[in-house]
Amino acid sequence: MQLHSPISRLAEVFAPGAEKADATKASTDTERYTTDVDAEIAELSAREMLIDKKIGKEIQMLESMPSEIDLGILNVQMKRDHESKRRLKDTLKKWLDEHSAKDDENMK
Repeated sequence: MQLHSPISRLAEVFAPGAEKADATKASTDTERYTTDVDAEIAELSAREMLIDKKIGKEIQMLESMPSEIDLGILNVQMKRDHESKRRLKDTLKKWLDEHSAKDDENMK
């Protein structure tokens, strides 16, 4: 038992130092992991901001372009305007032809 007693005594003497070293190592490991996690979060945040910026630019580009519906409506309006002008021209020509025929009859 005497052999056990000096070993026990040495263990008691060095145990607090070992516990302190373990605590310091655990603290250092935790800080390192926290730093690594923070760096990953910062990198992901930067990527997310770049993606958001790119998406924002694409949305602006798409919003500035006329849609197919807008172009279709414009084409219909232009066609309608063209048809209206053609009808007006035909109506005026018909009216002029009728009146010039009446004027010709009146002059005879």
